[in-house]
Amino acid sequence: MPTKTSLNASWEFRRAADTAWTEVSLPHDAMIEETRSAQADAGPNTGFYPGGSYIYRKKLPAARGAHNWLEFEGCYGRTRVLLNGNLLATHAHGYTSFVIPLPSEFTAQESALESAPRARRAPYRWHPTPSPKPQ
Repeated sequence: MPTKTSLNASWEFRRAADTAWTEVSLPHDAMIEETRSAQADAGPNTGFYPGGSYIYRKKLPAARGAHNWLEFEGCYGRTRVLLNGNLLATHAHGYTSFVIPLPSEFTAQESALESAPRARRAPYRWHPTPSPKPQ
């Protein structure tokens, strides 16, 4: 019988341009780490957040079973997913779920999973109403 294991806890996060990692749990709003600006490209549609490129990473233990998948319940913007530095998939639709079959070598070793969402020139955010314009 298939089992589902949550991987939401104990991720590391950073802006792509930074070197320091911060521990986060998912779901996590990367853009909320940014400084709001009245000059943000999408203005009130993104709550005056400028967007950016971000990296999330997590160590995964070797898996059991012949067939393993990763299910992402929603990643913002254009996302690349890498396993041990190798590109597994890309996903270009924010906040929609997607499933990635894992290669067979994943079952034999501990692996490094990395998700790299990019939120540049985002036309919107998930917040139901725009934030007030910053001063």
